[in-house]
Amino acid sequence: MNTELKNRVKEYLKSHKEEIAEELSALVRIPSIKGAPEKDAPMGRECARMLEAAAELFKKNGFDSQVSRSGYYASASYGEGEKSIGIFTHGDVVPVGDEWTLCEPFEAKRIGDIIVGRGCNDNKDGIIIGLYILKLLKELDIKIKNRLFVYIGSNEEDGMKDIDVFASEMPLPDVSIVPDNVFPVCLGEKGICQFFYTSDVPFEDVLDFYGGEAYNIVLDKAQVILKAKEGLREEIASYADTRFEIDERDGKIYVLAKGVPAHAAHPDGSVNAAYIACELLSKCKLLCASDREILKNGAHFLSDIHGNSFDIASSDDKFGATTSANGMVKMKDGRLSLSCDVRYGSTYSASELERRINKCVGQRAWRVTEIDNKEGFFHERDNPFANAMLNAYRSASGETDKDFYFSGGGTYARKLKNAFSIGTASKFGADHSIIPEGHGGAHKADEFVHLDELLEGILVSLAMLLSCDELL
Repeated sequence: MNTELKNRVKEYLKSHKEEIAEELSALVRIPSIKGAPEKDAPMGRECARMLEAAAELFKKNGFDSQVSRSGYYASASYGEGEKSIGIFTHGDVVPVGDEWTLCEPFEAKRIGDIIVGRGCNDNKDGIIIGLYILKLLKELDIKIKNRLFVYIGSNEEDGMKDIDVFASEMPLPDVSIVPDNVFPVCLGEKGICQFFYTSDVPFEDVLDFYGGEAYNIVLDKAQVILKAKEGLREEIASYADTRFEIDERDGKIYVLAKGVPAHAAHPDGSVNAAYIACELLSKCKLLCASDREILKNGAHFLSDIHGNSFDIASSDDKFGATTSANGMVKMKDGRLSLSCDVRYGSTYSASELERRINKCVGQRAWRVTEIDNKEGFFHERDNPFANAMLNAYRSASGETDKDFYFSGGGTYARKLKNAFSIGTASKFGADHSIIPEGHGGAHKADEFVHLDELLEGILVSLAMLLSCDELL
């Protein structure tokens, strides 16, 4: 991107800043968490409403756009040519959780140049990037030689069935850009293994234990319900701290554990609510010995975020350390059942990883009851598209020291050919001081995007796309 075009793009984006804020906010206000399937709404009514709103937004701006007949995704297109470039985004979001301090999760509150709301950074700002790349090409008369295809998905956060349906219905683009990560260019993503593991032994004194709605958010709240016994509430309270609320009524004791959430790919600094609940209650001698043993085992499995509890801890020079995070807890036929989200590199194959997990849980009289295991992928550093995108980013952003990276997150890039995930908001020092510590990121409370950084993200994303168009 030459200096003259770069300045024209910056001026255009600056003049459309308020419009961008309004369009993003309108999308954020749709609570597009996965819901019960309905006719023409396989991911629930709100996800369907999000797809309809996104398609209408592209139509309003003069682009051919529609929701697929399957109801799993929306798309828009621009240009002509034998080959195609895809921009893949999603509008579904993770559950909101608690501890929002700046606004309600779907309020899309504007505070100066910051917008706060679930999905504004993961990944509804990606939809805006796709829209404004098309608008910039059209309205600034920027010539390209290939067709562009913008995809808006509805199931990225919970299985990616939408992209599987797309791949069965449509040809994959020749090269794809996925603005759902960080800048500059991701060369590969870890494998993702998600499963539940369940105790073979049922509880006696624990009546219920539940919390969480998604694999990929560290559990921030867990509720335990126990049979009331004389002195048990006092014993629990003697071990508890400010992270717990304890109540007794109707012959039952209620223990609420509060943790600190984080994205499962980056669990450092989080506090898992199920872990602290298991650890607390396993100390209580007024609970039966069998229940204490189950809770002790639960605490063991949940105590480590790098897979040591499952004998899968490892690290490699591309992906770094394995991570292991819990996002849900439930009871199944009186038995404790915990979820696990493992992000792993190249040390173990998918089958070896599963073998080790099954062996470890079996040794403590637990078993894996549900599992979905997807191996990761990576591109070599000499990939021509990756290098073209990196050079375009360096030139457009001025950050010449930035390099490729590998990611623990999972994006649509793993489902496509010649696909690379990139960022959305390009951080260059805007003031984020209003965001409470530990808040603000993807899957966290007070998720936010800074408008100036989003404008920068659109600029560099366009430069990267143009570099792919030239190379293709």
